[in-house]
Amino acid sequence: MPEWLNFEKVVARIYETISPKATVKHNDFIMGYNSGVKRQIDVSMRFKEAGCNFL
Repeated sequence: MPEWLNFEKVVARIYETISPKATVKHNDFIMGYNSGVKRQIDVSMRFKEAGCNFL
């Protein structure tokens, strides 16, 4: 496994550990808000707090 891929997976695991209520995804795809273009994200973290969604 390449070092960069191993690093991305370690980062995802760290976020899962420190934020157990969040949804953490490695190699996620997110639609650009203004462009409408699908973007690849190494690690994403989603959670809801005070009625607001965070990415």
